[in-house]
Amino acid sequence: MCAPGYEPRCALDQDSGTEERLTKILHLIELCQFGIHDLSYMEIDPGTGLPRHNMPFELGLFLGCEFAGAKDRAKAA
Repeated sequence: MCAPGYEPRCALDQDSGTEERLTKILHLIELCQFGIHDLSYMEIDPGTGLPRHNMPFELGLFLGCEFAGAKDRAKAA
């Protein structure tokens, strides 16, 4: 369920295989004012059996964009 006027975004939503996922994530961060990062979610990589810590990494990207320049000051985590 989403608040009116807000839509969750995910890099996998537009996975055409033509753009690197990190580039997609950075583009989505640039477009979005708010970021919600569920640090409790963790997925085990089926190939390696090791945990994938995507959410902390994405939070780091979001916060990096927050402090990158004045145009990104409107972001809220």
